[in-house]
Amino acid sequence: LKARRTLLLDYGDPTRDGEGNFCRHDGSPFSARSTGFLLFRVSQREYRDAYDLVIRRLNRAGNDLTRAQNGNGWHRLGAMEGLTRTKGICSKKSWFNGSWAAWAKQGNLPQELYSSGAVHPNIIYHSRQSALIADWMERSGF
Repeated sequence: LKARRTLLLDYGDPTRDGEGNFCRHDGSPFSARSTGFLLFRVSQREYRDAYDLVIRRLNRAGNDLTRAQNGNGWHRLGAMEGLTRTKGICSKKSWFNGSWAAWAKQGNLPQELYSSGAVHPNIIYHSRQSALIADWMERSGF
């Protein structure tokens, strides 16, 4: 890989609902009471913290790294955080797997064998991201 051909992507934001507010639940259609077993539970405060302490920091670090490599062929495609601002795991049109979707896909498979777990991007996310990459590559002559 030649450094002049490095494209760094940003992280999407799985922490928000269809209105852009921090989630209050993970999008699961069932509650712990109705199923008899504990499902992934995260408070609104924890979603806010996840955004502030993880997503925002990772994207800021990517921006800083790309700026530091300015002139060395590093490029930044920072679109997914903004595009997913209303597509978090609690959104009805989510671009991420909630706990129920992850459980339905994985069953009892160990995480190391199948990584479509909760909060991982789903096929909609990956389709949109790949289209953005292809478009950027065509426009930039990458």
